Amino acid sequence: MISLKRYEQCVAIANDESRDLRVRLLALRMAMRVCSALGTMRGLEMAQARRMLRGHRFTKHRLATLENAYREFRDFLKESLEHSGRWLIATGPALEELGFSTLCDLLSVNPVHRVQIKGQIDDHGDADTLIGYLLWDGGCYEDSAEHLSGRRKRWSTGPLTRAKTAAFHRALLDHPHILKQAFAPGGPFYGVPSYTIQPDGSMKRNAPALVVHSRDGGQRIVERSGR
Repeated sequence: MISLKRYEQCVAIANDESRDLRVRLLALRMAMRVCSALGTMRGLEMAQARRMLRGHRFTKHRLATLENAYREFRDFLKESLEHSGRWLIATGPALEELGFSTLCDLLSVNPVHRVQIKGQIDDHGDADTLIGYLLWDGGCYEDSAEHLSGRRKRWSTGPLTRAKTAAFHRALLDHPHILKQAFAPGGPFYGVPSYTIQPDGSMKRNAPALVVHSRDGGQRIVERSGR
């Protein structure tokens, strides 16, 4: 049964450090599934309430109360996702000790995708943890064994993948300089077009910075205006 009590029970198991790490990971996966289901259920209930109460003189205050409660609950679920994502990142090295096959079993990764992940690890070495490879932002590996045997990819649908992605998004919002560094010369997104929303709602393309090299081997970065 999907309920807030079930979510709290799963979170309690996931936070119990005396339990096996595999049990804690499975409990966290279940907690995130319940979290997602609760968000969908509350969203449908709120949509129904809007249809029933909107436009009536004596229900305006009641609808406003329900809207506030829904926003608070939605923020609570969002914070839960972000917190779980941060835990996954921090616990990555310990989870890696469980081994590749065990993690793939716990995350229900399709055997075909396991071969792909192995190839990525061979290509990039230790550039990331196993959790980083299995739960990459926007990824499709988690629960891929349940999606038509991996023949049709479903992006970012895994519960822990969503949690890790939420933590990544929160980090970008809290530390915007990270994103600027990513688009700077030498960053992974250097040269990728970015846009800024103007006051009138239009989009202005930001021109990438230009690196000017001198004869003596030095270099300087020239910022260019967008268009």
